[in-house]
Amino acid sequence: MLKFNSFIVVLLASFCFVSPSVFAESNRITLTKVVNGRTVYKVVEKQISASAIKLFCQNAENPKECDSNANAVLDAAKTAKNVVEVATVGTTAYAVTGASGPAIMHSLAVAGGPAVVGGLGGFAAADLMNDTLYSDCQNQNQQACDKAKYGTYTGAAVGAAASVGTLAVAGAGPAGLASIGAVVGGGMAAGATAVVAAPIVAAAAIGAAVYWLFSD
Repeated sequence: MLKFNSFIVVLLASFCFVSPSVFAESNRITLTKVVNGRTVYKVVEKQISASAIKLFCQNAENPKECDSNANAVLDAAKTAKNVVEVATVGTTAYAVTGASGPAIMHSLAVAGGPAVVGGLGGFAAADLMNDTLYSDCQNQNQQACDKAKYGTYTGAAVGAAASVGTLAVAGAGPAGLASIGAVVGGGMAAGATAVVAAPIVAAAAIGAAVYWLFSD
């Protein structure tokens, strides 16, 4: 229950309280180590490899602590990026709600397009769910947690493919989005929201279903 509540907090922050502008778009992070009693700083790319971290920490006074801290910084940067991607889905859905046709198309274009926003948000949500809900399952069914992780990524992929396929058939313009929205009982805004949200919904649904299927 605690892990579930933690994930809800992260998800609410993504959709309601966090703007993508909160986190810098920089691809760099700062690592620190202590050498001969002095703190040494180094700015590196977020994609730094494990071997590069070990190389950076090899002359630190406490290499293991340095390595642990560096990986914690990388994990935090990854979580921040995922929150931004999920937040983009939320802010895009909010922007199109009640908006005119041209305003909806403009919001989608600024965000990168409905399929791109939805796909990135879906895989980011899968990462957040896996890190928050399906990790460190000492007191739960570990097999179920491990399989659920695959389920979230599968759901994100299926949802993204469905969004792309639906747009390919119905069209990505106002008429196409309106026809998609009609299926869910709405208009163009509902269609846009359905397309961008589908990968996140699918990731959550399939991940939870797989966990339930394999749990004791």
